[in-house]
Amino acid sequence: MSNFKYGVAEFDAFARSCPYFDPASPVNNGYGCNHKEQEETDDYEPVDPDEEGEDLDGYKAGTYGKCHCWSCPIGMEAEEEDISKPEVFWDGLTPDPEAMENEYLMVPMHESVGANAETIDAWTRYQAYLNRYNKTWMPKEALKPFIVVQEPAQEPTDQDIAAVMFHLGYEVAAGATAAARNLRKKTGDEVLSMAKDYASEAKNAEIQPANLADFVTDKINHDKRLDPMRIVACECEKCGTVFGVCYHADGSYEYANAPCECEADFRPINGEPSISEWLETLF
Repeated sequence: MSNFKYGVAEFDAFARSCPYFDPASPVNNGYGCNHKEQEETDDYEPVDPDEEGEDLDGYKAGTYGKCHCWSCPIGMEAEEEDISKPEVFWDGLTPDPEAMENEYLMVPMHESVGANAETIDAWTRYQAYLNRYNKTWMPKEALKPFIVVQEPAQEPTDQDIAAVMFHLGYEVAAGATAAARNLRKKTGDEVLSMAKDYASEAKNAEIQPANLADFVTDKINHDKRLDPMRIVACECEKCGTVFGVCYHADGSYEYANAPCECEADFRPINGEPSISEWLETLF
């Protein structure tokens, strides 16, 4: 799996391949930049302009951008601390930490760090310049270091599925009894299909056996293949006994386990919503 987010280019080669580079610029010793976001500029006044106000190279009086690694609008100058960063692709370059100034440009190549069509095009042009004598080189090769390859999902074993099936139908997880009643409306094949899905997610999320019951209960409560329901912990307002209450989408509720005998009002605890608050999230 690739973790690279920046590509590092040798700046002089990058400049020569950059579409904004102006090698005949009248400023900065021929290192000009035509990018509209270039902030480093110099004013120029032709010494002996022709009738149209141009010098021998066709430049008129005006303000022209200067090409510098540290002011490049497409990337940022690489520094010593960037050498060891795992997200930085150095492409075989071996920088000298003592002589990096104005030598290397970091080009964003992942959307999380600001990559866009312009930065990707600039990096591809740079790679094409480096490989200009390689007749077999293809532009898509420039992007290979930055393509994230997803690891294949792990398939659950029969033992994994059996463990989930156990939690789907028996009183081992808080509230599983009420959830199981909802599940009994499904056919055996449907329940098995859900068990396989849950087992696969648990395996790939590395859920430990001790936490599997809670994981399965949470999956039941949010599975759209079941009627919307939610099991919350509630407390009797009279005696303080804590028990589970199962909310249903039709506004009804049932006890997930045995409540106290007070028959008094109860309230949600631990930040759980009331049934009216929960229903508002559904519709």
